[in-house]
Amino acid sequence: MKYERGDIILVSFPFTDFSKSKVRPALIVSFSDIYPNDVVITAISSKATQNLENTWILVENTAPYFYKTGLKVRSVLLSR
Repeated sequence: MKYERGDIILVSFPFTDFSKSKVRPALIVSFSDIYPNDVVITAISSKATQNLENTWILVENTAPYFYKTGLKVRSVLLSR
């Protein structure tokens, strides 16, 4: 399957101690021209708190485009 920038995919993200991993959605941010097999992604979390980091992006489930995302609930793009 060919993916494009902006697609939401499922990825196995490891925990910080690498003891386990969890499948979660991620947004494809870009592809590498130099390394065509490398993809830059950002994790997506449904744990949208009141204290968002200034680099996080809130995806409201009331937004008119929300149905196109494939997400089920209000979510946050965890970018840094």
